[in-house]
Amino acid sequence: MSDPFKEETSTSAFSGSSPGYESEETLMDPAHQSLAEALNITFKLLVVVMLVLVALFVMSGFRQVKESQRGIKVTLGRVVESDVAPGWTFVAPFPVGELLLIETGTKQIELKEEFGPAAVSGQGIENATKSMHTLNPEDASSVVTADLNLAHTWWGVVWTRNDVEANRQNIHEEFEDEIVRTAVERGVVHAMANITIDQLLKQGVAGATGGGESSITVNVRNLAQETLDALEAGIRIESISLIGKSPPGRLKEDFARVTKAEAGAAKSLEDAQKEARTQLNATAGDAHAALLTLIDEYGQAIELEDEARAEQLLDTIDTVLEGEPYEFEGRTVVVAGWVTDVIESAKSYRTNVVASARAREQSFLTKLAQFRALDPAVYVAREWSPAFQDFRLNGGVEVVLVPSGTDPVEIILSSDPDIGKEKEQARNRGEISKSMERSYGAVDDAYRDRKGIEREREREKRRRQNSGG
Repeated sequence: MSDPFKEETSTSAFSGSSPGYESEETLMDPAHQSLAEALNITFKLLVVVMLVLVALFVMSGFRQVKESQRGIKVTLGRVVESDVAPGWTFVAPFPVGELLLIETGTKQIELKEEFGPAAVSGQGIENATKSMHTLNPEDASSVVTADLNLAHTWWGVVWTRNDVEANRQNIHEEFEDEIVRTAVERGVVHAMANITIDQLLKQGVAGATGGGESSITVNVRNLAQETLDALEAGIRIESISLIGKSPPGRLKEDFARVTKAEAGAAKSLEDAQKEARTQLNATAGDAHAALLTLIDEYGQAIELEDEARAEQLLDTIDTVLEGEPYEFEGRTVVVAGWVTDVIESAKSYRTNVVASARAREQSFLTKLAQFRALDPAVYVAREWSPAFQDFRLNGGVEVVLVPSGTDPVEIILSSDPDIGKEKEQARNRGEISKSMERSYGAVDDAYRDRKGIEREREREKRRRQNSGG
């Protein structure tokens, strides 16, 4: 490669120049060569630097979307992809393209002053109304219920962005919390206008992120979500929790007394129902519900004078009481408990009565046959003698001996005091015996009831074990 600087110098040389000029040209050739080499190296370095810059510019288009984010790809001001999933992605480098990152994690806000007094430092939300004896709208907000009562409520809201493109286009991030808050306030006002203050005070209370929404919180969430959807905010409310509720401070103690009375009544009712179940199970076991239903139907049949139906139901009741299996509400039940003891006792009593009657009948028939077979006078004399002996053995009989041949005889006697005393003692012993029999009977009944309850508890325990297994 020829050196242009050298050629230019050569062509500009004068012919017949002096020896001094030729020496200067000879000295400048290495300098020109060094400058050319330096420019060549600089050019190559510039090319390398430009290539590196181009590579860095292209690599700047690789962006990462975090797990709690979604991305929007924009190229020349137009959205080319509206929901970029978490991970690495490529977008045209700025200023040609841009990746807008939208946070999609859950966010929380609390409404602590919109519908009630703000909690004082160190004081719980629910106690914020304790010292308030007057209701001043400037100091404490409230909400109106369906029965035109005033109430205080505190709310917790959990929300997230579910449509990043709509959220970016329609909602400014600076006002996002206020928009959600306003939507929830609208939902609270509308929902509270449909329930009474008693229904509100019976609602459960949870933390700001507590689960298990009640009916009122579901209504508030739905109404607030409708507002946000109408705005195309791209926001989804995950949950709304009622974290505090209270009547006005002046009426709080009155409501508390009513609530306490209702709770006591509910507890008494629950205890009574539990005792009723225990007694019914101890009386008839699993068949008590079936028997009660059959008895009610039998009473209705009697009132309607439906003799055929009543007879059929009575037979069914007898069958169940006899211990036969009975299908009731999709399961087979068998009578058990105290009623079985009563039935067995009744059967035993019936057997004894029948046996005693038959024995007396057989004795009468035997004596009648003897009376007819023998001389009636002899038979009567023979039967009269033991009867008279039994009569004399009665403690209340007094025997008076009268000499024969003294007819007529008039005897005036006073009662023997010893005999009267014996009668009184016998009567007292009889009353004591009856009282003891009644006491023994009550003890037996209590024992049978207790055994029935224990049997029912044992059956319930076995059922739970079987169901748990």
